[in-house]
Amino acid sequence: MLALGVADRQSGQALCDRIDGTLSMPYLLAEGPVRVTASVGLALADHDATVTGLLADADLAMYEAKAARGGEPVRSVAQRHRNANQRRRLADDLAAGLQRGEVVAYLQPVVEIDSGATVGLEALARWHHPALGVLSPIAFLDLAEDAGLDLLLGDVVAHSACSSVTSLPPHILLGLNLSVGQLSDRGLCDRLGHIVAAHGLSPERLVIEITEHATIARRAGGGRVSPEHTLDELRSMGATLCLDDFGTGYSSLTHIRRFPLATVKIDRSFVNGVCDHAEDRAVVAAVVGMSSTLGLAVVAEGVETEQQLRTLRDLGCHLAQGHLFSAALAPTAVEPWMAAHGENWRAGTAVSTS
Repeated sequence: MLALGVADRQSGQALCDRIDGTLSMPYLLAEGPVRVTASVGLALADHDATVTGLLADADLAMYEAKAARGGEPVRSVAQRHRNANQRRRLADDLAAGLQRGEVVAYLQPVVEIDSGATVGLEALARWHHPALGVLSPIAFLDLAEDAGLDLLLGDVVAHSACSSVTSLPPHILLGLNLSVGQLSDRGLCDRLGHIVAAHGLSPERLVIEITEHATIARRAGGGRVSPEHTLDELRSMGATLCLDDFGTGYSSLTHIRRFPLATVKIDRSFVNGVCDHAEDRAVVAAVVGMSSTLGLAVVAEGVETEQQLRTLRDLGCHLAQGHLFSAALAPTAVEPWMAAHGENWRAGTAVSTS
């Protein structure tokens, strides 16, 4: 939630109280009234705040609130003047956590809309912090890059993801996201090749997911190469390339010409409005039509409702990903989920993702 006019801690606390009061109202279900509690993280922006930094601050504050009282409705305010020390401590925790196996890859299914079959899994990093709980990437990806841990993080996630798919059918693809640092790293392809081989996988199963930001930003220093060089090497290995969050950048069409892509992913912001907003529906239709002409596969991200799924199918989209099918699956949940739902996501009973 983005709140305007929250100038200080006092007004922020008042906003948190209103949110807590609203969420704590009882919900009437068939079994009777149900109450929920909230842990609210509040980040106060100053003049030099960035969107990414502000979201990360709020996310960390929310996890701190959860850890403080076990999920009771408390507030934790992340303010800029204390963030430097907090980030240093968290960077130390991350460095240690990468060595201790606290960071793992959760896998989210990519589903063929018509058949319901799972065709791929996207690896999403999760950090099992001993005090803060399970952290999503927004809480630590920028931190990893700033601390020079992004290459190690990428290797750890790749190992974890490959380990989770070794027993799955060979047609199930594995999506790996690359950071700015990874795309610029001269040794990435060799390391990734060794990781894949160590788990007995073929490089042809890899789908390398990149964002416009990662291809535009450049990491300075020795041993660095261009994104084009890295992506060419990855394609030579047999991996395919996917442009993630398509439509949110300034030069999406340029990237389709610039890189030898096989797939584009329609950003969830367009999918969210595809049923109710003509503009979003038109964007999705245009992307699907253009991609079909160019021979590119299209994946719709963030699908949460049956109505969205029907609309996407009517617009000619063949692949989808989102909580309608499954949240990102913990490593131990991947095989059970695939056994129950791999041929058709509607089959069987939902498997826990925790």
